[in-house]
Amino acid sequence: MMRTLIVGSGITGIVSAIDIAESGGKVTIIEKNNYATGTLAKLERQFPNDACGMCQIYPFTGEDIPQYCLRRIFFHKNVEIMTNTEIVDVKGEGPFNVIMKKNPRGVIISRCISCKKCEDVCPVYVDDEFNPVFGKRKAIYTDYPIPFPLSYSIDFKSCTRCGKCVEVCPTNAIDLDMKEEIIEMNFDRIILTTGFEDVNPEYLKEYGYKRFKNVLTSIEFERGIAFTGPNLGEILRPSDRKRPENIAFIQCVGSRDKKNPFCSFVCCMFALKEINLVKRFFPEIKTSIFYMDMRTFGKGYYRYQLKTDTEFIKQRVASIQEVENNNLLIKYEDEEGKIKEKTFELVVLSIGQVPNLPNFVSKDEYGYPLVNFINSENKKGIFVAGSSSYPKDIMDAVIEGHSVALDILKINGTKKEKMEGRKVERKVGIILCDCFGLIDYPDIEFNYDTLRMKDFCQNIDSVREWIKEKGINTILLSACSKYFLTPILSGLDIDYEIADVREQVVFNNSDKNGIEYLIASRLKMIENRMEIQGQEEVEFLKDVAIIGGGIAGLTVAKELSDSGVNVHIIEKKDKLGGNGLKVKKHITGFDIYEHTLDLINFVKNNKNINILLNSNVEGIKGGLGDFRIKIDNGEEIKAGFIVLSTGASEYKPKEYNYGKNRNIMTQIEFEDLIEKEDFKNKNIIMIQCVGSRNNEAKYCSRVCCSKAIMNAIRIKEKYSDANIFVLYRDMMSYGTREVYYKKAREMGVIFLRFKEGREPDVISDNGLFVRVFDEVLNDSIEINADYVILSTGIRQENTDFYKKLGIEIDEDGFVKEANVKFKPLETPRPGIYVCGLAHSPRDTYETIRQARGVAAIILSLIKKGIYEKKRISFTKERFCSGCGFCVDVCPYNARYLDDERKVSIVYTHLCQGCGTCVGVCPSGAADMKEMGYNEIFSGIEILKK
Repeated sequence: MMRTLIVGSGITGIVSAIDIAESGGKVTIIEKNNYATGTLAKLERQFPNDACGMCQIYPFTGEDIPQYCLRRIFFHKNVEIMTNTEIVDVKGEGPFNVIMKKNPRGVIISRCISCKKCEDVCPVYVDDEFNPVFGKRKAIYTDYPIPFPLSYSIDFKSCTRCGKCVEVCPTNAIDLDMKEEIIEMNFDRIILTTGFEDVNPEYLKEYGYKRFKNVLTSIEFERGIAFTGPNLGEILRPSDRKRPENIAFIQCVGSRDKKNPFCSFVCCMFALKEINLVKRFFPEIKTSIFYMDMRTFGKGYYRYQLKTDTEFIKQRVASIQEVENNNLLIKYEDEEGKIKEKTFELVVLSIGQVPNLPNFVSKDEYGYPLVNFINSENKKGIFVAGSSSYPKDIMDAVIEGHSVALDILKINGTKKEKMEGRKVERKVGIILCDCFGLIDYPDIEFNYDTLRMKDFCQNIDSVREWIKEKGINTILLSACSKYFLTPILSGLDIDYEIADVREQVVFNNSDKNGIEYLIASRLKMIENRMEIQGQEEVEFLKDVAIIGGGIAGLTVAKELSDSGVNVHIIEKKDKLGGNGLKVKKHITGFDIYEHTLDLINFVKNNKNINILLNSNVEGIKGGLGDFRIKIDNGEEIKAGFIVLSTGASEYKPKEYNYGKNRNIMTQIEFEDLIEKEDFKNKNIIMIQCVGSRNNEAKYCSRVCCSKAIMNAIRIKEKYSDANIFVLYRDMMSYGTREVYYKKAREMGVIFLRFKEGREPDVISDNGLFVRVFDEVLNDSIEINADYVILSTGIRQENTDFYKKLGIEIDEDGFVKEANVKFKPLETPRPGIYVCGLAHSPRDTYETIRQARGVAAIILSLIKKGIYEKKRISFTKERFCSGCGFCVDVCPYNARYLDDERKVSIVYTHLCQGCGTCVGVCPSGAADMKEMGYNEIFSGIEILKK
């Protein structure tokens, strides 16, 4: 089995690690900081739904690990986490000999029980990097609530070595003389997910950062308003700790300039999110946002912009001045050319991102990695993903995390482990650990052997002896956090339940009687569930049905068939390829057309791929692992997984006299002419947002601006005397595309902005020209045109098809994902995945990564197997009347009626344990294996006493 090194513990690294580890691969994650999860831990909410959903990253099926929140799950048995560790050198070309330096933490992780005694006695206060500006911490500290590892660490730069923490530590976990270590390990593959570094805006003197007290960066403001932050959700000015009456948000600080020419991808949406949070909780605060282009190009992002209640000012702020009461004066030029000034009580700088990569990576002139267009490989065996490769938001980082794991999954063998011993009768033992006197247990009578102890974590050997002596195969451990204990319990190779009575009861309550009741009820309730058997593997079909034969579908088919998976491609047209045969080039120069032909040739000649052309899907029955897909020719396809890659279509314009003059055409039509026509001295006018960002389509089509820039550059490279005008509302040259936007301007392409409601007029009655209002001249101008090129949007025309199949769609007709940030490739119906234009508008580079991500998720499940969960519902068949109420209300399609026996049956691997079926069952036949009737009533009985 291959061993993979993942450098960086942010969202991308976590996703890659889970895919690889769940399929049986061995993973080591190293993190240079004291605590894991990277920037993600600082973000309390995410756009475009303002929700926290970190736990949503995990698949619908799995063993114990998917049941906990993402921030705390670094104890997978196939994953090793090394914090305080960084790479010194990498030798070899795969396998790699990696030399690492482990910096001293000052606390022995295996001994620390996070009792907080050290923090209480530490006399040193310093500024908190996790909660900058507003927060303070001790010299011995944790970053955030329940971090990983669940252990304190020492800031040796601030520590006075007074020794007070050593004196009070009950487990001798503190080592003030801890030294640096050099570690050498071998790995077969390396994935770099080192993320990004925030631009330090101090060098931009005009903004007054660090000089003016009430100028904050976006991440400082984020932590300032966080409910888990030092201000407990209140908005305060640093200068006087008063709530501001108005706030200015300034975009593109440290990005889209000479030092950092890239667009940082997330800043516009990040600012809009913060504005929405301000308005939700403090509607009286007025906000303004200064911007160059509002780049709301992602799925649902433009709608999010439309609902944002703020003043939009399209200007790049030249400078900020501090005035009376530490207020801040901003001077700017409005759209009519008038100089205005406005005073704000707080200013937030939306700062850019810069790459954060080790020296052994091949980089471009801007410091970003040179990667393969398809699989993100930088050098043989070394991959770069997430914000390390180029700026991106959480959704795209998650997708790339899945995608980059695929090549390792394809090499790793199938996981063969079985859950042995789960069918034997349980012999239960109960362990009560008082964490050195922190937990005072009431007198409780248990039905099983009980062991009382002061420190479970430091006495594992004696626990093993007790387990062996009593013949125990399942334990109930009452102690501290499950996130702390699970890594230890995993090493015992035994079934277990954890009652977290320290953090959840003792630390959160002060009434002694209340604490005793809560401890007693919790333990008796868990004791009542101990007879439930563990998880069982579910038999499932391993074939994959792919609906749609464009680039996305073909990519999934190729990647899965490479691993021996049988694939069925169902295509409604008479040929494969979809839009890949219409679009010729990517903005980077990658040949999309030739790549599509290569994919078509591959799938046609692969024995693992069954192609059905001129075929329409009439219906889908079943669930994850057992789908039945009905084709219009009467054939039925059986598959364990379904991929929706049904694509979308180019909008055919009704406006701008399209179809009335042969020289008025779309960008795709124009691309065919570039190599054929002579454009010497020609006037070419491109109009953006045709069929996008309007009342009919309230979304950005994402690809149109890049396509216009690419075609303009191609013309200019061949015909420097051609005159090209691009008429736009906001240029969506996000991320690295900003460099091409800059190149086009330097080549002489003229960009003129128009406002919504003042769209250009195309006149073709007598010649061809375009009339547009120039905001700089504050007047309308007319431009003679030889060609008018319409940058048309993407329209989803499969909405009726999705509805017929019971597939959820969003407001714009695209397939709805399970979670917009953390499960972007899974639909709410387990076992059905989505990629490409079926999901949302995106370019070929992004589509390929989505498709590879879907292949990785499916391949990981196939190699791992599908297991039922512990917390699931079941049916007491003798009470079931077969009414079907539970089937109708199940949000996961996890129940069905057995027609012969007239009882409700549970798909155990699909059930999420929500309990909805129990609530509607009129006969009490539906119950839960966890939190069922017996368990709940046992807690009530304690209350009666």
